[in-house]
Formats: sequence, structure tokens, C-alpha cells
Amino acid sequence: MIKIIQKTYFIPTLIVAGMVSFQAHSFPRYSGESIVPTSTALIQTSTSQEKGAYTFVESMTNNGLAFISNKDLTKAQKSKKFKHLLNKSFDINAIGKFAVGRYWRQMDAKQKSEYLKLFREMLISVYSKRFNEYQGQDVELFDTVPLSEKDTLVKSKIIDPEGGPDVPVDWRVRYKNGSYKIIDVLVAGVSMSVTQRSDFSSVIQRGGGDVSILINHLKN
Repeated sequence: MIKIIQKTYFIPTLIVAGMVSFQAHSFPRYSGESIVPTSTALIQTSTSQEKGAYTFVESMTNNGLAFISNKDLTKAQKSKKFKHLLNKSFDINAIGKFAVGRYWRQMDAKQKSEYLKLFREMLISVYSKRFNEYQGQDVELFDTVPLSEKDTLVKSKIIDPEGGPDVPVDWRVRYKNGSYKIIDVLVAGVSMSVTQRSDFSSVIQRGGGDVSILINHLKN
């Protein structure tokens, strides 16, 4: 377990706002630059997997700041960089499969391919629309919790620069095939992937259990 206080400035607020906005409006209802030095002694008390997951989230947030706070970049340029960050840092296929739940087994190969493509495009589109909402919030990484042989929870909180209440944001990181990927984000204890799964299930059920209804909804 890592007990470290580390501040960075980035866009978990963007990710959270994007996911919450999508859930609230698209469906009626898936799983920076200034860094405070860390304590090497404290890091050494954790396992290598926890260290790796922590460093991975730290790197992601730093990389995100590099473009989200760059006023010289156009929205299109930021969207391109965000797409790269999302593809590199998140296991979109795993999240997408979880989000559609048991209906994944009902899809044929063509539907699965189309659904995952649309799911990825949806995430990029939703987040890219929220760039202007970043107002310099602090994100404090402070702990890790081992969940399984592959999964680690990296705990953080969003700090409002205007003194509002902190918002807990936890990143579920999976180590697989020699790399780390985020497979879920929990906001104030609520799993975004589980919420997304519930949303998608509702859409499909309202369509009589036909998964093509969800695919068409994502297209629109």
C-alpha cells in the first residue's frame, strides 16, 4: 500500500464530467507539470505492481496536462492528443465488453466489431466536448489498494481551487501482457463501468432485447 501525497493538475474532472454528462443526457439510464516530490521510503513499502500502477496513473495525468492546458492548441489538436491518451491508457475493449454485459454473447462478429468501434468513438466525442470545463483543479494521488493479482486501485481526489468539497476519484488499473491499463473509474465510490452497463442494459431492454438497438443508438 502506498501512502503518498502527490499533487498534479489534470483532467480526471474532464473524464468524470464526460462520463456523468453522457449518462445523464444520452441515455435515460462500464466496469501535470507541477509535481510534489514523492517519498521513496513510502513507495518501497508497496509491491511492484502497486508501484507500477501508481506511476502509470501519475504519468497519464502529467501527459494529459501537457495538452489540455496548452492554449496554443486547437480543439481538433487536443481531441487528437486525447484520443491517443485514451487509447494508450484505457482498455477500451475490456470496458466496452463489460458495459454491454451478457448481451456481448448475443452479438455476431460484425456487431461486436461495430459496437467496439462506436463505443470508442463515443468516449472520445464525449470527453472532447468538455475540454473548456477544466478550471485548474488539483488532483491528489495518495494511496494504492491491491485488489487482485492483476488489479490495483489508485486512489485520488479532485480538489476544487475555489474551496469546494473534494471529490474522491479512484482508478482501477489492470496489469496485463506487460502493461498497465485503466479498466474503471470510481467517482465518490460509484463505478462508471457498472453505471454504464446499467445504462446500456436499459436501452437494449427497451428495444425488446435486440442489441442492434444499442448499436443504432450509438450511431445517432
